[in-house]
Amino acid sequence: MGPSSNMPHHMTRLPVDLFVPIILLSFDTLNPVRRLIRAEELRLVSKAWQATIDSTPLFWTCIPNEASASEQAIQRWIRKSREAPLHILCTQDIRPVEVFMPLVTPHIHRWQKLEIDGQGSAISKYIKEPAPLLESLTIFAASLSSDEVAFGGVTPSLSSVSLRGVAIPSDLTFLRNLRDFSLRENTDNHQIPPLTKIRDVLGACPDLERLELDAGYTLQVESSMAGRPPIVMAKLSSFILRGSYNPHLITGTIFGMISAPRLASVRFAFDEYWAMPTKNILSSLSTELLLRHTKYTVFISDWRIAISTIDEEGRFSTSPAVAVSVLPDVGSGRAALKILEDVGKAAPLSATVDVILSHSNSAGIVIAYLKSTVKRIDGSWGHPLPQLRTVQLNARHQQNLTDTYETPLSDLAHAQPGIPIIRIKVWGRMGNDDAEVLQWDRTSSSFVSSQR
Repeated sequence: MGPSSNMPHHMTRLPVDLFVPIILLSFDTLNPVRRLIRAEELRLVSKAWQATIDSTPLFWTCIPNEASASEQAIQRWIRKSREAPLHILCTQDIRPVEVFMPLVTPHIHRWQKLEIDGQGSAISKYIKEPAPLLESLTIFAASLSSDEVAFGGVTPSLSSVSLRGVAIPSDLTFLRNLRDFSLRENTDNHQIPPLTKIRDVLGACPDLERLELDAGYTLQVESSMAGRPPIVMAKLSSFILRGSYNPHLITGTIFGMISAPRLASVRFAFDEYWAMPTKNILSSLSTELLLRHTKYTVFISDWRIAISTIDEEGRFSTSPAVAVSVLPDVGSGRAALKILEDVGKAAPLSATVDVILSHSNSAGIVIAYLKSTVKRIDGSWGHPLPQLRTVQLNARHQQNLTDTYETPLSDLAHAQPGIPIIRIKVWGRMGNDDAEVLQWDRTSSSFVSSQR
């Protein structure tokens, strides 16, 4: 940087090629609006800083619909960005889409990331030209014309798309290279879309690695669906399905629509109605990677159920292989039983399964199920989940442990003497963050205390 009377002598020697990366690095934790505000502040430090920041396009690549900025300021930011790729951030509550988008649309060939909160505004006329650099697209509550082809179908770099509250377009060419796709609360001609529509969407992007859907679709038995084979999504590794109070046939049909042999992570956010049918969650979507594991931990709370796999070295997977969120007013009882049933069916008999119930109102239901007698896959009768190795209940010290946990667990220990470990972990009883562990001792037929 050149010398300036307003700067300490040692700062006049800092080369521009070091100064710029250092300042940009300090922007990493700032949101787009704050980045611009900070750039405007720093350019006032001195004439040298002003000249350097104004002549560096990377300081001006995010163009937000900022409330305090005039149209002239937005145009000035665009000019300073020169030919650098742009991040366009448009929010309807600050300046109408119809006012902001015409300012940035002439530079669509430079868009790298586009986020629009349209509040129902029609946006097709702003996204009809090719966007060769576009990598990420987020549209919320906006209207897309069924007659327009988004970006003229030219989006060779587009890999991530999130559409929420948007009518599904008829031309899906712009989705063909996607790796990450979220589709939620969408419509079809202002109606709940049929499942045939989502099949068309998934068929347009076979290289997906991550998929998020809700179950807000109608089930129509049509000749176009009948007998059609599943869509093979060979690269899909993560699948999230959301919804509430949906007919179980919708969920089952979505499962049957997809085959994903490399799927390693499945997450659900549902009420318990999805658990009513006999659909096996672990074997759904051909989750071959999940079924290769031989150690599982099933975690059950009042609002969430998770199945984590454990590798050969005893390490948990980085995220739950299967996670189910349960609505608080419904409870996790029925869903928990369904998960345990599915684990028993899908996991190899040589596998080991640990069940952890955390402050769960469903503990009584789960323990009763584990004590019951069921018909196994081989036709024999016995206790469910023969792979069970550990049953652990996490409790708070204020709870009545004898009636709530100790008595049911001691009954389980007598009913299933083959379970190696049955214990209660009581948090807070020791007066700090440590937990007291009450482990079932078969010799004394009682729980023996220890601190962990």
